[in-house]
Amino acid sequence: MNKLLTADEALEVDLQNYALGEISYCMFIKRGFNDHYLIATEHRKYIFRL
Repeated sequence: MNKLLTADEALEVDLQNYALGEISYCMFIKRGFNDHYLIATEHRKYIFRL
């Protein structure tokens, strides 16, 4: 079963391993086999797939 996470729940995933810095925001952008979230820091944007 694939559960759609809210943006806040996605942020609870252990992001310490990625050394992204402080996250400005997280937004759900696409549902599929992997759900996609846009993660933004002060200097960059990333796509996070769960």
